[in-house]
Amino acid sequence: MISYENYLSSLQNHMSSQFDIVRDYNINSKAYDLYGKLNVSNSKYLLSEKVQIYQYHNNEHLLVKSLTDLSRQTVQEEVLFLKKELPRLITPGKNHMSSLITLLLPVEGEIPRETEKFVRRFRYQKGHALGFRGWTDIIVAVVSLSENRVLTHRNFLKSASFFHPQKVCPKERT
Repeated sequence: MISYENYLSSLQNHMSSQFDIVRDYNINSKAYDLYGKLNVSNSKYLLSEKVQIYQYHNNEHLLVKSLTDLSRQTVQEEVLFLKKELPRLITPGKNHMSSLITLLLPVEGEIPRETEKFVRRFRYQKGHALGFRGWTDIIVAVVSLSENRVLTHRNFLKSASFFHPQKVCPKERT
């Protein structure tokens, strides 16, 4: 089994080529073990860069936190906090298309049944300015290091597979 600290260090190394990483990050005095931010800008030009047809921005935020109590209520409180703090993380501008906030909760033990049920069903999307300024998705992913699996809503399974312990720490036996 991979320890939480090894997983966190490997995750940081795994993501550092694309994300801006900050260890021990705080949002409104709430601590997270790791924060990653990725900003992608796409543009289309006509003949030269002076004539821009369109431009849009995609953002991705990753918040990693180890919880001692992985009950359904604790996960719901974390999600409620993120919803409340959304304006602090996301500032949709003229060219904002989408933002994705991933709350990653690695746990060394098993995932409680009620928490598993909540995480599989949880999905949150908020439109900005009736969708003209894009949207923001919040997803919750729980990684069981002992069971060697990732749990999230079915629409985000492909992106959540990025956090699978075998992909993050391929050299360690699980």
